[in-house]
Amino acid sequence: MSIVKNVIMPKNEIGNDPNDFKDDPNFVNKLKPPINPFDLNTFALNGESKAMAEKMLDDKYVLGEMALLGDGTIISAKPNAGKTLITIRLLIDGIRTGDIIPENVYYINADDGHKGLTYKLKLAEQYGFKMLSPGYHGFKVDMLLGYMKNATENDTARGVIVILDTLKKIVNPMDKSAMRTYGEIYRPFLARGGTVIMLAHVNKNRDDDGNIVFAGVQDIEDDIDCTYSLDVIEESNNLKTVEFIRGKSRGNNISKCTYRYQTEPGMNYQDRLDSILPINAAQASSLTTKKHEQKLKDEYEVEIIFVLSELRSGTKNQSAIVKALKNNEDFSSEISERGLKKALIKLTGITWNAKRGDRNALMYSLPFNGLQN
Repeated sequence: MSIVKNVIMPKNEIGNDPNDFKDDPNFVNKLKPPINPFDLNTFALNGESKAMAEKMLDDKYVLGEMALLGDGTIISAKPNAGKTLITIRLLIDGIRTGDIIPENVYYINADDGHKGLTYKLKLAEQYGFKMLSPGYHGFKVDMLLGYMKNATENDTARGVIVILDTLKKIVNPMDKSAMRTYGEIYRPFLARGGTVIMLAHVNKNRDDDGNIVFAGVQDIEDDIDCTYSLDVIEESNNLKTVEFIRGKSRGNNISKCTYRYQTEPGMNYQDRLDSILPINAAQASSLTTKKHEQKLKDEYEVEIIFVLSELRSGTKNQSAIVKALKNNEDFSSEISERGLKKALIKLTGITWNAKRGDRNALMYSLPFNGLQN
């Protein structure tokens, strides 16, 4: 007798009575629910393009011509370069022109002491944007991501601008796992029309080209819409000139912009804000060139002294200068042949001149006034 025939089985999940199949040797397979074909139709967005288009934000700048409404933007700089100062100035400018609705701006000030926070709070009150700081009114930085997530889920993120000053006080940018979790929250927030501007720090050391480097895992720069580095290009006579250089961009963000502001000791914050002026491209280019030239002069200081001493006796080619180095005990211990050749190339047109001579060899000479630039 079949064991199956003596078993009264309940209806299976597809509604069949198992006893109907107990004489069928393949009845077990017939009890299994059918396998659904590949089907992601539930998640398809087709038919929603019109509604999504209506929710799209017009290309509108939040900070000068840098951060765009609806984007995530990182501005990285060394301490005291002016990232907070200029961010607040550009924010106020946007409010004054009507490009920014002040009550939609939430400035998370997590980097100031009580005195600095008080100065900036007065500006927030004057211009109508919201300022929050950890430890005040029960606010904690770990609450922020929860509010951003809720705004995304409730579709209330549109037009909201969140400024994080600074990023590392909100989430550890060096922690890959933490940044992944953060990205899973702010990306949907941006997709729903929110805007996030992050002020960030940079590594202690620059890259091989002398550029500042964002202090954080690569994931966040890969995932963000736009990045800027802010660097000082001139500082003298109580004036500081700084340049924003765009890195990554997914929109029509300006590639470079330059500002100058006063740094006179004892100036109050409002006067310092009011002193900020944009510098035109020609002036900025000249200052950048001067900074680059000075960097080379500092890097090859000893090589410059040696080469100038050799060129005072007349025009010489590279071979003659290298030979002179080998015969000079004072300089040969400090200068390598490789370093000398690099200096000759990099400082041509800056500290000395060069033109082709016999056999196409480069002939080096002093500038027309015979003095180092």
